[in-house]
Amino acid sequence: ELIRMNTLQMPSYRLVPLTYQLFSRIDAAEGEEKNGFQHTLRQLVLKLCSDHPYHGIVQLIALSNGQKIGTGVSGRHADTYLENVGVSKIEAVDSVIKELQKKAPKYVSGLIENYKTLCDSYISTGEWDTAHIKGPSAYKNIPFSKAKLDLPTCLT
Repeated sequence: ELIRMNTLQMPSYRLVPLTYQLFSRIDAAEGEEKNGFQHTLRQLVLKLCSDHPYHGIVQLIALSNGQKIGTGVSGRHADTYLENVGVSKIEAVDSVIKELQKKAPKYVSGLIENYKTLCDSYISTGEWDTAHIKGPSAYKNIPFSKAKLDLPTCLT
């Protein structure tokens, strides 16, 4: 209880260097009491992302995309990856993002949507099939206009 009160009263800029470590601990809090570790951690993440959205939202979006792997990852590599990224962590991050969109300033909600669009476009670009391109030097100068990607119009 003492740690929870002191942590939430601490200035959030002191926690910015710890975003990766803090966010990696987010998990589903099933049956946890109102002042348990996960509840305190979620409150801390909400405060950090509200006060410093450019330092925290990208990590949250990356965690929420944890189950999106392309067709290029298959077999035991995909299984190992999916074992390390638990569904409960993704669900917990999604609930934090929804809560952040409700409670944070309005511009933060817009940033979240824009970052989601950008990350989804990066994933689509990374999964683009290059099998039809032949030759060792063909990969170096591929015009973006050749890519038949389904990107949002704001990015094309």
